[in-house]
Amino acid sequence: MSWLDQQPPKSVVYVAFGSLAIFSEVQFKELAHGLVLTGRPLLWVVRPDFTTGLSKEWVDDFLEENKEKCKIVDWAPQQQQVLAHESVACFMSHCGWNSTLEGLRNGLPFLCWPYFTDQFMNQSYICNVWGNGMKMESDESRIVYRERVRDRVEELLSSEEIAKKVQELKELAARNLSIGGTSYQNFKRLVNLMMGE
Repeated sequence: MSWLDQQPPKSVVYVAFGSLAIFSEVQFKELAHGLVLTGRPLLWVVRPDFTTGLSKEWVDDFLEENKEKCKIVDWAPQQQQVLAHESVACFMSHCGWNSTLEGLRNGLPFLCWPYFTDQFMNQSYICNVWGNGMKMESDESRIVYRERVRDRVEELLSSEEIAKKVQELKELAARNLSIGGTSYQNFKRLVNLMMGE
Protein backbone atom coordinates (compact mmCIF):
# COMPACT_ATOMS: atom_id res chain seq x y z
CA MET A 1 0.00 0.00 0.00
CA SER A 2 2.88 2.39 0.73
CA TRP A 3 4.20 1.78 -2.80
CA LEU A 4 0.76 2.61 -4.25
CA ASP A 5 0.68 5.80 -2.19
CA GLN A 6 3.76 6.99 -4.09
CA GLN A 7 2.20 6.52 -7.56
CA PRO A 8 0.23 9.14 -9.52
CA PRO A 9 -3.58 8.83 -9.59
CA LYS A 10 -4.99 6.41 -12.19
CA SER A 11 -1.53 5.28 -13.31
CA VAL A 12 -0.95 1.74 -12.00
CA VAL A 13 -1.70 -1.45 -13.91
CA TYR A 14 -2.70 -4.00 -11.28
CA VAL A 15 -2.21 -7.62 -12.39
CA ALA A 16 -3.52 -10.63 -10.45
CA PHE A 17 -4.52 -14.03 -11.76
CA GLY A 18 -5.89 -15.69 -8.64
CA SER A 19 -4.65 -18.82 -6.93
CA LEU A 20 -4.80 -21.41 -9.74
CA ALA A 21 -3.67 -19.94 -13.08
CA ILE A 22 -0.29 -21.12 -14.40
CA PHE A 23 1.65 -19.45 -17.23
CA SER A 24 4.39 -20.94 -19.38
CA GLU A 25 7.83 -19.37 -19.14
CA VAL A 26 7.41 -17.83 -22.60
CA GLN A 27 4.03 -16.30 -21.77
CA PHE A 28 5.27 -15.00 -18.43
CA LYS A 29 8.21 -13.22 -20.05
CA GLU A 30 6.08 -11.76 -22.84
CA LEU A 31 3.58 -10.46 -20.30
CA ALA A 32 6.34 -8.98 -18.14
CA HIS A 33 7.98 -7.19 -21.08
CA GLY A 34 4.62 -6.04 -22.43
CA LEU A 35 3.66 -4.51 -19.11
CA VAL A 36 6.98 -2.66 -18.98
CA LEU A 37 6.43 -1.39 -22.54
CA THR A 38 3.32 0.46 -21.35
CA GLY A 39 5.58 2.80 -19.38
CA ARG A 40 3.10 2.66 -16.52
CA PRO A 41 3.72 1.66 -12.91
CA LEU A 42 2.98 -2.01 -12.38
CA LEU A 43 1.79 -3.92 -9.32
CA TRP A 44 1.83 -7.63 -10.13
CA VAL A 45 0.87 -10.55 -7.90
CA VAL A 46 3.09 -13.50 -8.83
CA ARG A 47 2.62 -16.65 -6.76
CA PRO A 48 5.70 -18.89 -6.35
CA ASP A 49 3.97 -21.55 -8.50
CA PHE A 50 2.61 -19.13 -11.14
CA THR A 51 5.01 -20.25 -13.85
CA THR A 52 7.19 -23.24 -14.63
CA GLY A 53 10.83 -23.17 -15.69
CA LEU A 54 11.50 -19.52 -14.88
CA SER A 55 14.73 -18.87 -13.03
CA LYS A 56 14.89 -16.73 -9.93
CA GLU A 57 17.81 -14.92 -11.57
CA TRP A 58 15.60 -13.80 -14.47
CA VAL A 59 12.98 -12.42 -12.08
CA ASP A 60 15.64 -10.69 -9.97
CA ASP A 61 17.21 -9.12 -13.10
CA PHE A 62 13.78 -8.04 -14.36
CA LEU A 63 12.98 -6.40 -11.04
CA GLU A 64 16.35 -4.68 -10.85
CA GLU A 65 15.98 -3.28 -14.38
CA ASN A 66 12.46 -2.03 -13.64
CA LYS A 67 12.64 -1.21 -9.93
CA GLU A 68 11.41 2.36 -10.42
CA LYS A 69 8.04 1.36 -11.86
CA CYS A 70 7.53 -2.30 -11.01
CA LYS A 71 6.44 -3.96 -7.79
CA ILE A 72 6.00 -7.73 -7.70
CA VAL A 73 4.47 -9.39 -4.64
CA ASP A 74 3.64 -13.04 -4.05
CA TRP A 75 0.18 -12.32 -2.66
CA ALA A 76 -2.14 -9.35 -2.13
CA PRO A 77 -4.25 -10.24 0.91
CA GLN A 78 -5.74 -6.74 0.84
CA GLN A 79 -6.86 -6.85 -2.79
CA GLN A 80 -10.01 -4.90 -1.98
CA GLN A 81 -7.85 -2.06 -0.64
CA VAL A 82 -5.55 -2.25 -3.66
CA LEU A 83 -8.48 -2.01 -6.07
CA ALA A 84 -9.93 0.92 -4.15
CA HIS A 85 -6.65 2.85 -4.22
CA GLU A 86 -6.72 6.05 -6.27
CA SER A 87 -3.46 5.20 -8.07
CA VAL A 88 -4.88 2.04 -9.74
CA ALA A 89 -5.90 2.62 -13.37
CA CYS A 90 -6.98 -0.86 -14.46
CA PHE A 91 -7.17 -4.48 -13.42
CA MET A 92 -5.68 -7.30 -15.50
CA SER A 93 -7.50 -10.30 -14.09
CA HIS A 94 -8.33 -13.97 -14.44
CA CYS A 95 -11.95 -12.87 -13.92
CA GLY A 96 -12.70 -14.95 -10.86
CA TRP A 97 -16.04 -13.94 -9.37
CA ASN A 98 -14.61 -12.22 -6.28
CA SER A 99 -12.10 -10.26 -8.36
CA THR A 100 -14.82 -9.37 -10.86
CA LEU A 101 -17.10 -7.98 -8.15
CA GLU A 102 -14.28 -6.13 -6.40
CA GLY A 103 -13.05 -4.51 -9.61
CA LEU A 104 -16.57 -3.57 -10.68
CA ARG A 105 -17.41 -2.08 -7.27
CA ASN A 106 -14.26 0.04 -7.34
CA GLY A 107 -14.85 1.37 -10.84
CA LEU A 108 -11.93 -0.25 -12.65
CA PRO A 109 -11.76 -1.28 -16.29
CA PHE A 110 -10.71 -4.90 -16.86
CA LEU A 111 -8.24 -6.63 -19.11
CA CYS A 112 -9.64 -10.15 -19.03
CA TRP A 113 -7.38 -13.19 -19.11
CA PRO A 114 -9.49 -16.11 -17.83
CA TYR A 115 -7.94 -19.47 -17.02
CA PHE A 116 -10.84 -21.93 -16.59
CA THR A 117 -14.54 -22.63 -15.77
CA ASP A 118 -16.68 -19.66 -14.67
CA GLN A 119 -13.93 -17.17 -15.48
CA PHE A 120 -14.82 -17.36 -19.18
CA MET A 121 -18.46 -16.59 -18.41
CA ASN A 122 -17.40 -13.66 -16.21
CA GLN A 123 -15.20 -12.39 -19.05
CA SER A 124 -18.21 -12.56 -21.36
CA TYR A 125 -20.24 -10.41 -18.98
CA ILE A 126 -17.42 -7.91 -18.55
CA CYS A 127 -16.71 -7.57 -22.28
CA ASN A 128 -20.06 -8.28 -23.96
CA VAL A 129 -22.78 -7.37 -21.46
CA TRP A 130 -21.49 -4.76 -19.03
CA GLY A 131 -18.93 -3.23 -21.39
CA ASN A 132 -16.37 -2.46 -18.69
CA GLY A 133 -13.43 -4.37 -20.13
CA MET A 134 -11.58 -6.03 -22.99
CA LYS A 135 -10.26 -9.51 -23.71
CA MET A 136 -6.58 -10.32 -23.92
CA GLU A 137 -6.40 -12.30 -27.15
CA SER A 138 -3.56 -14.57 -28.21
CA ASP A 139 -2.35 -15.31 -31.71
CA GLU A 140 -2.50 -18.73 -33.39
CA SER A 141 0.42 -19.93 -31.24
CA ARG A 142 -1.74 -19.22 -28.15
CA ILE A 143 0.74 -16.64 -26.87
CA VAL A 144 -0.09 -13.02 -26.10
CA TYR A 145 3.05 -11.20 -27.20
CA ARG A 146 4.49 -8.12 -25.52
CA GLU A 147 3.36 -5.66 -28.18
CA ARG A 148 -0.21 -6.94 -27.87
CA VAL A 149 -0.09 -6.57 -24.09
CA ARG A 150 1.15 -2.97 -24.42
CA ASP A 151 -1.41 -2.10 -27.09
CA ARG A 152 -4.32 -3.63 -25.20
CA VAL A 153 -3.52 -1.72 -22.00
CA GLU A 154 -3.44 1.53 -23.96
CA GLU A 155 -6.67 0.69 -25.84
CA LEU A 156 -8.43 -0.03 -22.57
CA LEU A 157 -7.27 3.12 -20.82
CA SER A 158 -8.01 5.39 -23.76
CA SER A 159 -11.56 4.10 -24.34
CA GLU A 160 -14.09 6.77 -23.37
CA GLU A 161 -16.92 4.28 -23.83
CA ILE A 162 -15.41 1.84 -21.32
CA ALA A 163 -14.62 4.68 -18.89
CA LYS A 164 -18.28 5.74 -19.04
CA LYS A 165 -19.52 2.17 -18.44
CA VAL A 166 -17.08 1.71 -15.55
CA GLN A 167 -18.42 4.81 -13.82
CA GLU A 168 -22.07 3.82 -14.37
CA LEU A 169 -21.44 0.35 -12.91
CA LYS A 170 -19.55 1.76 -9.94
CA GLU A 171 -22.46 4.06 -9.13
CA LEU A 172 -24.98 1.24 -9.60
CA ALA A 173 -22.99 -1.04 -7.27
CA ALA A 174 -22.81 1.70 -4.63
CA ARG A 175 -26.59 2.21 -4.77
CA ASN A 176 -27.32 -1.51 -4.56
CA LEU A 177 -24.97 -2.05 -1.62
CA SER A 178 -26.24 0.90 0.41
CA ILE A 179 -29.09 0.69 2.91
CA GLY A 180 -32.28 0.13 0.96
CA GLY A 181 -30.46 -1.10 -2.14
CA THR A 182 -31.29 -4.42 -3.79
CA SER A 183 -28.15 -6.23 -2.57
CA TYR A 184 -28.73 -4.91 0.92
CA GLN A 185 -32.37 -6.05 0.86
CA ASN A 186 -31.51 -9.50 -0.52
CA PHE A 187 -28.87 -10.03 2.16
CA LYS A 188 -31.28 -8.86 4.85
CA ARG A 189 -33.89 -11.32 3.53
CA LEU A 190 -31.34 -14.16 3.69
CA VAL A 191 -30.41 -13.32 7.28
CA ASN A 192 -34.09 -13.25 8.23
CA LEU A 193 -34.65 -16.65 6.61
CA MET A 194 -31.68 -18.10 8.48
CA MET A 195 -33.07 -16.75 11.75
CA GLY A 196 -36.47 -18.31 11.02
CA GLU A 197 -38.30 -15.01 10.58
